[in-house]
Amino acid sequence: MFFRGALTASLATAAAAQIQGFNYGATNEDGSCRTYDDFLGYFNTAKSLAGAPGFASARLYTSIQCGTVNDPISAYQAAIDTDTSILVGLWASAGRGVYENELNALLRAAEQLGTAFTDRVVGISVGSEDLYRSSPDGVAANAGVGATGAEIEGYIGWLRDWVRGTALEGKPVGHVDTWTAWVRPENAGVAASADWLGHNSFPYFESTKPNAIEQAAENFWSAVGNTESVAGGKPVYVTETGWPHIGPQQGAAVASVENARTYWSQVGCALFGQRNVWWYTLLDANTAQTDISFGVTPAGSSTPYNLNFKQSTTREAQKPVMEVVAAGVAWALNKAPSTQKVLTRLGLSFLATQTAVPWSDLSAQLSSQASIVLPEEPSFAGNISRWREWHAPDVGAVVNVFTESDVQAAIRFANERGLPFLARSGGHGATESLHAAKDVVVVDLRGRNEVRVNADGRTATIGGGADVKKVVNELWVAGKQTVTGICECVGISAPALGGGHGWLQGQYGLASDQVVSARVVLPDGEAVTASEESNPDLFWALQGAGHNFGIVTEWQYRVYDVKNPEWSFEILIYLGDELEKVLELTNQMMKTQPPEIIHWMYFVNIPEIDPKRPVIWYAIIHDGPLDKTLNYAKPLHDIPHVTSESGSAPMPDLADKTFMGVDSIGCANGYTGLRYPIGLNTYDLPATRRVFDDIADMSNRMPEFAGSFFLLEGYSTHGVKARNERASAFPHRDDEILVTSYVMYKPNASLDAIAQEHGEKLRGHLLEASGDSERLRAYVNYAHGVESLEAVYGWDRWRLERLRELKGKWDPLNRMRFYNPIV
Repeated sequence: MFFRGALTASLATAAAAQIQGFNYGATNEDGSCRTYDDFLGYFNTAKSLAGAPGFASARLYTSIQCGTVNDPISAYQAAIDTDTSILVGLWASAGRGVYENELNALLRAAEQLGTAFTDRVVGISVGSEDLYRSSPDGVAANAGVGATGAEIEGYIGWLRDWVRGTALEGKPVGHVDTWTAWVRPENAGVAASADWLGHNSFPYFESTKPNAIEQAAENFWSAVGNTESVAGGKPVYVTETGWPHIGPQQGAAVASVENARTYWSQVGCALFGQRNVWWYTLLDANTAQTDISFGVTPAGSSTPYNLNFKQSTTREAQKPVMEVVAAGVAWALNKAPSTQKVLTRLGLSFLATQTAVPWSDLSAQLSSQASIVLPEEPSFAGNISRWREWHAPDVGAVVNVFTESDVQAAIRFANERGLPFLARSGGHGATESLHAAKDVVVVDLRGRNEVRVNADGRTATIGGGADVKKVVNELWVAGKQTVTGICECVGISAPALGGGHGWLQGQYGLASDQVVSARVVLPDGEAVTASEESNPDLFWALQGAGHNFGIVTEWQYRVYDVKNPEWSFEILIYLGDELEKVLELTNQMMKTQPPEIIHWMYFVNIPEIDPKRPVIWYAIIHDGPLDKTLNYAKPLHDIPHVTSESGSAPMPDLADKTFMGVDSIGCANGYTGLRYPIGLNTYDLPATRRVFDDIADMSNRMPEFAGSFFLLEGYSTHGVKARNERASAFPHRDDEILVTSYVMYKPNASLDAIAQEHGEKLRGHLLEASGDSERLRAYVNYAHGVESLEAVYGWDRWRLERLRELKGKWDPLNRMRFYNPIV
């Protein structure tokens, strides 16, 4: 007799759900790929089972046709031709590359088959038992590769982004797992993200408790009740359950035709017509393992037991709900613990073979200088080394490119094989979203590190992989200068794609404002020119949100004659007691700040000066003679200070003076450095004092963070504001000041959460006092990755709407998605 409470609650959520069907793998019993004819035969068989009408739905594990990279599975056409509904499956445990193949196959099916396909889709399942396989239970059982809750949440969001605007938009999206995975707190976000929860349960394998056929129904319903306890009222589909008619004894559970029939009668007949259910299974997907069979038609032609429906009416409780152990497809895990064997049992083994990438095919398409570096090669570690390893991408291969054609070949090769790709020049980017790049192909642009002043003397041709030091030095030798980032080891491209602040912005605008045109390899591998005359909408997007749209191989960039062979500076160091005086005066000075002047500050620990608190390191930097600099800085000089230094130097030397040279802390590798930027219009004195004091407190309490500093960039904004705010995607032209924390420490995962809380707290002080605490303004090139899209790309509604529209036009498959993505 069944437990009444569990069953009543279960049926209540089912309401009018009436779908019933079977699970179908992608391979036949002999391991060969299932074809259209195979699926056609199986679907027709399911619909004509003697005594069991209504099995007109198919749950699939993959959207990809076996033996292909991303062709739609032939089951879709067979479903159309047999009027079979489909619970689409997207395999989510083989990495982002395979998952992107899944999405491509699904969208291709929608495009090729139209509403005949999409009208039959009753839901989309993102993964199957991935959470169990990645859980401690799954790891202990050597269950194979799974996916975390955060990854499944991301995949669900990715799916919804991809189907937006198609006939698949709005289809119920869910995930399938065991109840033991569903109830784990770290997976609550998956349940919250899903429209429905899929429940897999096999009482036959619950050998750690009484599991004879007499207890099977009770065990099943108690497991369903556990899943429903975290569903929040959302539908719970039964996506896998059954009892084998052949198999070894598991505890008290005996596999037999009689027991399989009993389970069908007691559990199946209570489910069918009451809730959405896909039975396991019509026939086994693979007979490589012959000692167990769940198939109700093992030979595809006859059934091993009577399938007549006999709706059970006995639903009284004999005992309270009992805990059950993880079931799901535990039979596959027990009998075949490796990922390869799990995929085989589910008819998905072909997915595992997609990782064998024929790199020699790409090598044959590259120029003579280009190269491919793989993980097993000694030089691989050096090729993937970054400024910050925190949330670094997971690199599967590096393609060192030298020509635009190399870039095109690398992208097309990656796309054909469903591999994600990512551009790299300086390797200085650090934001949370980079961690989402799994098994990524890095298109390394450092071979395109050229700078050449053009014949007109007003522009330069700059390679997409050129670094700041190269650009600044070579232009200076040629008597030219332009707006670049300041840190010498940073590439020229990434800062410009996000706007790009620099010494000369007061005179000429942002780095992105210097772009005359760009050669861009789009995410599909096509190369185009973007300028005001050619593809102007792409050109607009590149200037502020360009990381989302393509890989720039070459810039045509405005350059200017050097005005002064030497710049000048005065550097002062103050104790923390002078903070309010210094900032109040700075606020006044910046109201009339000339275009040639920069106010540059650090809050930094220098124990030799103050062993307990940071000091204020303050530089006035001037594109002009020293006497004018000293005159301008005199009010600052009049505030009591510990030391001062003044002098003149060529503009290329200023990076070293401000700790941004290649040998300075700004370029030092081997640290974790978390940034939390905010754009301001003025310094709020009490809020900045709280920032200063919190830095001191943290450094004293936790010396691991003593190397942290706070950067306050006070450029002139004359040139930035001279350009219309609608002229480019850069959204923060009204900001007067850019500040950010650098929470720095030696890599230590146990410190990450503390560091993140600290960085958020520092920024929070300034945001709260900004006068618009609901509208953070965060510079995209410094963004930590937790900021809202509006904070990064602008609070004007039209900006994000236009960016999303352009994203749909220029990157409809969202391949450029790893650096503070728009979608």
